[in-house]
Amino acid sequence: MILFEKHFESRDWKIEHIRPYICAMRQGIDHPIILLLGSNLGESLTILERAIVLISDRIGEVTDRSKLYESEPWGFDSSDVFLNQAIVIRSNLGPRRILAAIWQIEKELGRERHGTEMTSRTIDIDILTWGKRFFWTRTLQVPHIQIQFRRFALLPLCDLVGDMKHPVLGITFNQLLDECPDSCWARPLMSANV
Repeated sequence: MILFEKHFESRDWKIEHIRPYICAMRQGIDHPIILLLGSNLGESLTILERAIVLISDRIGEVTDRSKLYESEPWGFDSSDVFLNQAIVIRSNLGPRRILAAIWQIEKELGRERHGTEMTSRTIDIDILTWGKRFFWTRTLQVPHIQIQFRRFALLPLCDLVGDMKHPVLGITFNQLLDECPDSCWARPLMSANV
């Protein structure tokens, strides 16, 4: 399988290659955006629900959501299990404004950032996909650059668009889940049907 990073390393990507995608996305309300929400500190279920309300108020209509999943922390050690859920939104905002709104929502819900260090958090909101579009900037890569390595992201994503092809790798998200090398466990939360 061609990895996402290798695809981009194999080309001479410059801002003039990326700009057309960003400009097109500003006009693309018909392209659903999938966000992944995660929390492993505090009242995680309540925090996820509050995040969804704020996203709906500030970014765009929430049109669908995956099952809830619990998962082992990825990339660091912690005894606190994550609660994850993917949501579909439609928005007429561009990538920079959506990212700024996400960071503000995370801050309001108690997220503390420690540089690039991975650690437990009250809320984490990632843009996983933006329809079939892709782009790459210093602060934002869509589809999420680590998506094919993260079972906790692929499971809820596949609830929503499992048959959709990754716009760079060219295979479906269901296939990526089948081939995912992630050894961390992730499973549906059996005690809640949201």
